[in-house]
Amino acid sequence: MRQVFEGTRILDFTQVLVGPFAVMQLALPGAEDIETLGTNGVT
Repeated sequence: MRQVFEGTRILDFTQVLVGPFAVMQLALPGAEDIETLGTNGVT
């Protein structure tokens, strides 16, 4: 069965709690999360 957001990519530039939580909510129904790292290598 195809998921709702299958084939959708989300660029995650967030660092604070609310941003990653929102991206997780979009990833659960099938979106692909592309997470970027800060200059110090930490999200």
